[in-house]
Amino acid sequence: MAKKIKNWLKKHIPTLVVFIRILRSKIKDLIPYRFRKYNNYGFHNDRVLLGFISEVLRLFPITAFIETGTYKGNTTLCVKNLKKDLPIFTCEISDKFFKESSWRFRNINNIKIFKDSSPDFLRDILVKKVFGDLPLFFLDAHADEYYWPLLDEVKIIAGNFGKAVIIIDDFEVPGRKDFGYDVWRSEKREIIYNLDAIKLKLGDLSRYYFLYPDYVISEAFPGKDLPHDPLRGYIIMFKDAKKEFEIFMKNSLAKNYTTLKLK
Repeated sequence: MAKKIKNWLKKHIPTLVVFIRILRSKIKDLIPYRFRKYNNYGFHNDRVLLGFISEVLRLFPITAFIETGTYKGNTTLCVKNLKKDLPIFTCEISDKFFKESSWRFRNINNIKIFKDSSPDFLRDILVKKVFGDLPLFFLDAHADEYYWPLLDEVKIIAGNFGKAVIIIDDFEVPGRKDFGYDVWRSEKREIIYNLDAIKLKLGDLSRYYFLYPDYVISEAFPGKDLPHDPLRGYIIMFKDAKKEFEIFMKNSLAKNYTTLKLK
């Protein structure tokens, strides 16, 4: 009897775990927005990355923050708190998260959220010409099994935007397995989020200066009680922004990054 129970549990526990997770998610969705609790930190609460964002906003005349993949709006609100009057444009394709983030942004005039795919969103703001001379991009839209939007995002930015600072989240950091990264999997192939995957989309019309994070988890999340996500990799690209890159490299925060040149 005990063996039968053990075998039954072994067979059905994975299904039960998935069911419980779905049930918990459905119950949470029933909670009105005003009663929901949010972690209220952006950029995974990585203190080094937050320091970079803050310093870029301080050092340079950033004209807009452009984000793909709003999710629940934590990163969007983080940037708003760092520079209160900065124009912020963000997109979310999920109806669920678009509605939730729209509610959170309802009284904030300088945040504009679009319900659209990230490539269509970028094309839209291109037409509207609302991004200014030096936008800061944060590319964090996620793929499904049929479509990986990052390639189109990079192609659109490379071919149509001028000077910019671009951060791609969930990116492989060479030689650093402690930084997590995403992998796009479809039925036919598997692609790691890394520079090899996107470099052909960068084109040859612009000059890029690349930075990778070069610090440890205790520097990203100092203090035992600091809430945070897992350590995630990213790449920073200064597009046609040699002056800005050189200025940042003289900053004390530059010690947290390593540079890279394309072959």
